[in-house]
Amino acid sequence: MFKEIVTERLHLRKIKSLDAESMFSYAGNKETTKYMAWPTHNSIEETQEYIKSIMPLYKTKKYYDWAIELKENGKMIGTCGFVNVQANKEFAEIGYIIHQDYHKKGYGTEAVQSLIEFGFKTLRLKKIYARIYKENKISIRLAKKCKFTLEVQPEHCLAKDHICFGALSYSIKNLE
Repeated sequence: MFKEIVTERLHLRKIKSLDAESMFSYAGNKETTKYMAWPTHNSIEETQEYIKSIMPLYKTKKYYDWAIELKENGKMIGTCGFVNVQANKEFAEIGYIIHQDYHKKGYGTEAVQSLIEFGFKTLRLKKIYARIYKENKISIRLAKKCKFTLEVQPEHCLAKDHICFGALSYSIKNLE
């Protein structure tokens, strides 16, 4: 079910071992990973091990994580995908990260919009949600741009480095 996605400026594809250096440039950057639930990578070897660990997941046909690559030069600038895809495909959580050098250029919006389309049309999801740290203004703005709305529920905890941070849930529903 995993397929490559091509947009106006991006090529979304499977992550590969050759992406380690590009991935480490943002996964090892404390500023870029500040609002990620996973810890900042401490070495290129850690990034290589991470990539190695996800390779078999693509064969499960239940793993949806794309490298975000610029069409103009083939540079990988981030990843985006679905986690917590429910077996009945009622809903899934979306996640994304883009190297800070590429923020505010519309790449995140372009990638997320293409995933929403894939999620609703190909996976036939009924709802896609994002859990976002309330301090992560860039991600909240991106979610709103992509028509996600704040869910009416109390703020919840998203842990990072064993510390609980306030998070909000945003979602978009498939109206078809």
